[in-house]
Amino acid sequence: MTDQVTEYAKQIVDGKIIANKKVIQACQRHLNDLRRSKQKKYPYYFDVEKSEAVIRFASLMPNPTDGKPLNLVNFQAFIVGSIFGWKSKATGYRRFRRATISMARKQGKTILVAAIALYMLLYEKVPAYDKQIY
Repeated sequence: MTDQVTEYAKQIVDGKIIANKKVIQACQRHLNDLRRSKQKKYPYYFDVEKSEAVIRFASLMPNPTDGKPLNLVNFQAFIVGSIFGWKSKATGYRRFRRATISMARKQGKTILVAAIALYMLLYEKVPAYDKQIY
């Protein structure tokens, strides 16, 4: 199975894709955490299957301009996959409960956040009832 999140992180850190300092730091953190997740005492692991499942779901969203399925570009897949892929070893719950997505205009923020909200509304198990999406 491909791991789009880790592939993107490697390309950023290796300099194959030009990025700003914060993106490089986020990608480096992902790679460092992957290495540390192999240690018993590290509390998190990266679930590639879950990450890819959410990326596939987000890719099914219709493009607002033509109605065809939206193909996430690499940085969008990294954002979605990072949010949902990292989990606690102890509980299996997501590592990240909050995420701030900041990007320039016309980069797909609205459709990306809509996909995340829909996924959480339809598929997240906690809470089982009374889900609220803001």
